Amino acid sequence: MPSHYEILGVDTSASLEEIKKAYRLKALSCHPDLNPEAGKAAQLQFQALAEAYEVLKDERQRAAYDAARRATDNFRNQQAATSNTSDVDDFFAKWMRQQGLHQSARDEFDRAHRESYRVFRQQAWQQEKEEAILNKVRAAHQRQRTEAARAERQARAMARHWQTHAGFTWQDITLASLFFVGI
Repeated sequence: MPSHYEILGVDTSASLEEIKKAYRLKALSCHPDLNPEAGKAAQLQFQALAEAYEVLKDERQRAAYDAARRATDNFRNQQAATSNTSDVDDFFAKWMRQQGLHQSARDEFDRAHRESYRVFRQQAWQQEKEEAILNKVRAAHQRQRTEAARAERQARAMARHWQTHAGFTWQDITLASLFFVGI
């Protein structure tokens, strides 16, 4: 990832005026409103440019950025000088010998670990499968209950409005009986 100085195209010892001038020149070339055909790339480049300028224009933020950059560079240089993959392999081989294990025991451990993980994944899959089946059964029962309730409501509605053999509905008969009783 390029540093803020590289994004703006200035040296690390650049003055605030030089940074401001470089920012304005680059902002004109990659501003999304001034360069709409570039699209998303121009927007991302402009955001990186604005972030770099925000950090480098403030003296405290610039000092903190420079310190962090130097520390990161020093760490990377130390890691490059001291790290070696064969050293890591030698360390683990030495540790395995100290533990009384040799390469075949390590391979057996890895194989057992892979097998236990495979069994775990299989059990988890089986559990998810069972839950899916239970959810399907629950949904089917809910549909049956809903359909039964709907059928019962329809039957009640039909009974209220079903015509008798004389051509009257049950409601008519009920109203008539109330009328005659009231007379």
